[in-house]
Amino acid sequence: MREIARRAEQQDPRGPYGLDSKETPQYTSIGKGDSIKIGKKADGSDVASRHAILFAGNANRRRHWNNLQRMYDALKKQGFTDGDIIALAGNGKTMPNGTNVPSYVDGPGTKKALYEAIVNVSKKMNKNEQLVFWVSDHGNRERIENSLIKSILDPVRQPVPPKRTAKRPGQISWDLDEEFLKVVKLDPNNQPYVSILVEATPEVAEYGEKMFRNIVLYMNGQMLELTMVEPIIAYDDEPDLDAFELVYYVDEGLLTQENLIEVAWLGEPEEFIKYSITGLMISTGGVNEFEYPGDEDAPRYEPTLFDRLRDYVDVYNENLGEMPGFIGMLAGNERIALEIALDNSSVLNIGVVTSEGRITEFSEGKLEDPTLRVWTDESTVNAILDSDDPAGSAFYALKRGYIRYSGVGTIKKLRVAGVKVIIRIYRIAEVMGDIVG
Repeated sequence: MREIARRAEQQDPRGPYGLDSKETPQYTSIGKGDSIKIGKKADGSDVASRHAILFAGNANRRRHWNNLQRMYDALKKQGFTDGDIIALAGNGKTMPNGTNVPSYVDGPGTKKALYEAIVNVSKKMNKNEQLVFWVSDHGNRERIENSLIKSILDPVRQPVPPKRTAKRPGQISWDLDEEFLKVVKLDPNNQPYVSILVEATPEVAEYGEKMFRNIVLYMNGQMLELTMVEPIIAYDDEPDLDAFELVYYVDEGLLTQENLIEVAWLGEPEEFIKYSITGLMISTGGVNEFEYPGDEDAPRYEPTLFDRLRDYVDVYNENLGEMPGFIGMLAGNERIALEIALDNSSVLNIGVVTSEGRITEFSEGKLEDPTLRVWTDESTVNAILDSDDPAGSAFYALKRGYIRYSGVGTIKKLRVAGVKVIIRIYRIAEVMGDIVG
């Protein structure tokens, strides 16, 4: 898992919020977390079965779907089937360009769909299972208090002060730090907002929209109009309606370090209904990371041949015991200079260091002091990587001469010659088998 985070950092040069520094994946682990591999337990043994939930909430940019595709491809490469993976993204139907979502997407990226997915997977889990939970969504900054409990008992305009998050006695303003005010101005397309949570009492739920359209907020004296209402449902064993979130868009120019927020009633006084505000949030709105010109039209990321081979190293090491015995004779403890003739007439040089057959180093570029040289071409490598049986395909390529090799030094040349004899015997036996059977 640590290696996955490292590669993600290398492949994403964009900085958070458009800053110059690289965007560093947020990664932490507990226990033996760093030792966990996809499809394996911490001790390296196989799990009984694997499950994954891929969640991309408001996937409204091409890159969000590219990221989802990369994660899906990575899981498939590690043996996950479509039945093991639940993918939830966007509206679950179309991508930003209007085309249909990939066939593996099971539904929208909503809280309800996510809750149902977790319930679904939890019914299949036991102590010998592995769950991969991957999330991608927009980032934002919030000033929030979820335990406010401000009772509005009359229609008079009145302040809604913070309680638990107040920094000083008697504070009635909502403070915003410099970082919040800096971030809110970085993305010209974000929409800051203020929202309140209104407790879903039976009376509030009965009147609903008729009541909500009469509740207005004032931010530093400026009236804000209600933009949307979102039901807040507690997704647990018995999902029920807890509150309604009333959202009010606000111009970022109104936001300062100290902000007075007031609530008022627009309707007739006799129509007023008592209610309680259980939470309040000031949000920057979804802030996108910096986008280079043409980013949305950029083609989908495609890994290089070196990327594909490097990603396969762990698979090779984990399945070393299933390789033919002569592989250990050929590449047991070696420094291998691999040359791959590419379709564009260039050459990809890769250095491979092995110890008892396992690959311990894998790097792009020419390797100094090799003990073994190997030559092949791009089409052969792709055929092996795309095969359902890569080991069998590699052996077939060796037998057919699509992969050539030579030892460096007299002793190594003699050992390699012995391996070639063994492979030739395999080939003769295969031909005889075809003739006889």
